[in-house]
Amino acid sequence: MENIEKSNLHRLKMKIVEILHRKREKILNQFYRAYCLRIKEFDNRGRALETLEQICLPVKRRFSLKLDRFMEVLMNGDYNYKFEEIEKDVEYALKFIIPAQYKDLRSHDVVNMTRSFVTAATSAVLEEINPLEYSVTKEGIVNLMNELVYITFEDLWVSSVIGFRHQNSMIQKLLSRLMTIQEEERQNFWREIHDHFLQILAIIPVKLEIIKELSSKDLKAMEEEIRRFKGMIKKVTGEIRSSCQSFSFSWIENRGLSFSLKKLAEIFEKQFELQVNLDIHEKASLIKGFSGATLFRIIQEALYNVAKHAEAKEAKVKIDIENEYVFVTIEDNGIGFDVKEVLKKDLDNHLGLNFMRERVISLNGFLRIKSNKHKGTKIIVKIPLKVFENYKNIEKKQ
Repeated sequence: MENIEKSNLHRLKMKIVEILHRKREKILNQFYRAYCLRIKEFDNRGRALETLEQICLPVKRRFSLKLDRFMEVLMNGDYNYKFEEIEKDVEYALKFIIPAQYKDLRSHDVVNMTRSFVTAATSAVLEEINPLEYSVTKEGIVNLMNELVYITFEDLWVSSVIGFRHQNSMIQKLLSRLMTIQEEERQNFWREIHDHFLQILAIIPVKLEIIKELSSKDLKAMEEEIRRFKGMIKKVTGEIRSSCQSFSFSWIENRGLSFSLKKLAEIFEKQFELQVNLDIHEKASLIKGFSGATLFRIIQEALYNVAKHAEAKEAKVKIDIENEYVFVTIEDNGIGFDVKEVLKKDLDNHLGLNFMRERVISLNGFLRIKSNKHKGTKIIVKIPLKVFENYKNIEKKQ
């Protein structure tokens, strides 16, 4: 910066502070409108400018604080950064984590945004200041205003650090939750094994002993017992295969939700004598991927609860897609239960309900349970269509 007498520099700084304070709203509004207009250019949803101005208000708030800090620096030369102020504003911080796709920072939105902000403030100052009154050139004033660039980028850099730290914390929590979910899946699997298959396998030694005794007494009876034994083994093998298949992600990934549910319905009808009626929107056939598998698990757990606890003969699963949401309804004609009584207790003790709730939350969805004793149960799930990886293809399907 060019040499300026100390007294003139002080007067110039005070004048800049006075102008910025007086024109504060005008500067911020000019910058913010330009910012929102730029956002509108890249908004795939085509939202109105007024809507974007409401959504992006945290940006305006943070740039307002940058202007305040710049004025403080001009008045007292204090460059100390108050880290705790921005640390609380994680929502804002996450907006400025620079994506890896930006190879050239000169074209980055953050740079354009900062340039627009500093230009608006500098223009407001130059409109009122005569450089000759302070023995300084126009370039000298511009250079002084460029300290605002440093302050802005410092704030954005700290924002990125906070954002990365927050994201890392979220990743750790998600990994921890994933391990918990995997453990719950194992427990569910072994619960099913214990309830049914181990009881059948325990009969095998008894059957072998009977065959051994019959081998020396009645060959025809032995052959009949062997035939029944083979049939039992074949049945158990099929049921184990079905159970393992029902835990396979490949059903959803390769064939879609509709196919998977049809197969699941067949398993429940054979294994639990529960008739499962499906009413699935044709677009649901396109639901796949991790989110599709999670939705499948929710329905699977709901049906498992019906089969094990509801004493129902029939269940219905309906999937509809409407207004950018997936609606799932699972209802049965079983004995029902007192929902309020269950929810009063620790939900973690009700593994099936907790299992469904956690997975609905992971899909940013909504879960509601309606039930009355002796009148059956109805479970309603509402999930945003956008959580599914291929939601655009689902929307386009006629």
